[in-house]
Amino acid sequence: MSNITIEKIAFVTYLVKDLNKSRDFYEKLLGLKPGIHTKEYVEYDLPKGGCFTIASNREFIGIDTTVFGNVAFEVNDLHSLAKKLKENNIKFKFNDIIETPVCYMLLIYDIDNNAILMHQLKNK
Repeated sequence: MSNITIEKIAFVTYLVKDLNKSRDFYEKLLGLKPGIHTKEYVEYDLPKGGCFTIASNREFIGIDTTVFGNVAFEVNDLHSLAKKLKENNIKFKFNDIIETPVCYMLLIYDIDNNAILMHQLKNK
């Protein structure tokens, strides 16, 4: 098994009631510049690193519907980490890794049932 490391916080997500009103707040009042976005979420890459996202759909991939925000850790080897977590009976939100056009994600729970999204960009 590879040497698995958490490299950084990949992003933090907040669920919002009204995406357009939230975009006005974050973009017009706070000056964040939108990056990748859909009708359900917006990513804001920050100038010195990190990413903040907002999502209006509680079923949005990778967000636990029982919490209002969750952290996503960037890891260097998500597949090896998933195997290690399964071997240790860690609770997964979904049965396996989720693939998106740009990344792989795995939503897990810590021992206190806090949601943690494990994330790996495809270009890694």
